[in-house]
Formats: sequence, structure tokens, C-alpha cells
Amino acid sequence: MKRVLSLLLCFAVLLALCSCEPKKYVKYGDNGFVDAETGIEYVMCSASLSLRPLTVEDEYCRVNKEDIFYTIQWQEPTEYLADYEVEEAAFVYRASTLPDITMENFEPVAALIYAEGNASICLEKFYCEAKYLPEDMQDDNLVDDSALVYAIRDAINGNETVSADLDAASDLDTYYIRLLSAKYPGLYYIIVFFTDSNGDSYLTDRSTGKTVPSPAALTLRMIGE
Repeated sequence: MKRVLSLLLCFAVLLALCSCEPKKYVKYGDNGFVDAETGIEYVMCSASLSLRPLTVEDEYCRVNKEDIFYTIQWQEPTEYLADYEVEEAAFVYRASTLPDITMENFEPVAALIYAEGNASICLEKFYCEAKYLPEDMQDDNLVDDSALVYAIRDAINGNETVSADLDAASDLDTYYIRLLSAKYPGLYYIIVFFTDSNGDSYLTDRSTGKTVPSPAALTLRMIGE
């Protein structure tokens, strides 16, 4: 009887352990990792300092206890995954067959404004054109701030590059602009707005290191000057 109970206990423990294992396993590739079940190779998006998931959801696959990859809300897991369950710290990985995500192809339509040290507190929203709003918001008569969003896009994607020191900027006039895209609904792209000691305002993409003068209309909206 004791032998039978011991065998049943061992079986129960093994069953419990098996039930906790993820459904998928991955192995490392040359530049990222490969999902052993689907054969898809994932690589980190090059804009690793700027690109983040809006919401991380369920565990999708893992190598071990430390290397776990998660699904991203509104993005297909066969295309994009996050490497951490906390959105603000997660890097975005893409299937290697997909083009890299940069500001040139991100196509932002709206933005959320955050201050340094208050990543969880949204200070302001730049709303998109009505055509991008969900049906339940179509009649809300929201102010269309898409001109500011497009000005940010055009400034960063333009040819003008200047030298300005983000590290020396005052926290009081430093803001993190989370650009949102209808093309990539589950991701956001951070552009930093800051003002230097001379009172001049700039935008910078930390992933590329590119810094440009802030458009006048954006500066007026951000700091009223």
C-alpha cells in the first residue's frame, strides 16, 4: 500500500510540474532566438531605447526561468514579442522576416505625454484624426492634435541634425512623447522633448542619437514659449 501511495505521489508531483511548463520552447539563434515549435526566428528591433509595448500579456515561450518572452496586446505573436512582463522595461523582438521598425516607417498618428520620473502618469494626450478613432469615440468631439504629431514625425525624419546635450537638460522641461501608430497598435515610440540651459527646445531619438530643433508649435504646447 505504501509503495502504491508513493508512486501516486510521485506521479502527482510530475503532473504538477508538467502542467507548469510553458507550451512553447525556444532556442537561441545567431542574432536573437528561434521558436522551436514554429521555426520563427526573432531579433531585437534596433530602436531598443525608443520602442516599447503598450501592454504585455501572456507568456508565449521561454528558454529558461530568466529568458521568457511574452505576447503584446494587438500584435500577432508570430510577428512581435516582448522580453519582459513590465511594459516600460521590455524590449520588442520581431520576426526576422519583417522590416525593422524605425521612425521613418512607424507612421505615428497620436501621442501620450509623460514627465521624467513619472512614467506611469500621463500628463496630456495628442489626439489623432477622427478617422483613426474607434467607433465609440467618433462622436466625442476631441481636439485633433495630429498636426503636432506629424510635426514631430517630420522633424525627426528630416535632414536637420544639431548638437544638444539631453543629459544637461532640466527635468522640469523634459518630457517623453510616446508616439502611437495605427500601423503598430500595440507599440509606442518614444521621442524626448527637452530644453537646454539657453532655453532652446529640441527633440531627440535616443535609439539613433538624432537630435533636431523642436517645431515652434510643439514648443508652445509643451512649455508655452
